Amino acid sequence: MKNYNRLLDNIIICCSLLLIITALFNHQYTFYTFTRWTITVSFICLSINTIKNKQFERSVFFISTAILFNPIFKIWFEREVWQIIDILISIILIGMLFINMKKKPVHNTV
Repeated sequence: MKNYNRLLDNIIICCSLLLIITALFNHQYTFYTFTRWTITVSFICLSINTIKNKQFERSVFFISTAILFNPIFKIWFEREVWQIIDILISIILIGMLFINMKKKPVHNTV
């Protein structure tokens, strides 16, 4: 089950990473709204999973990023500031993917 959760986490991180990198380019406002909703929901799910696995540092990152991207109580920044935020979050997510890939798979012995 842990291997499945890790795979699911990696898929969510990859999809989020693609959205965030794509957001660096010019799009219509609706794309950014879609990105906000998707990142918020994805990162809330990831934070729940990391709390269950007692990975509290990661859960703090996912919760704070979900708050930053939340589409209901929007935090407004200039486009250049959002681009810097997107780049920093992308770097952190890439690092998480590499760390997840280095971990050895868990074998269930029953």
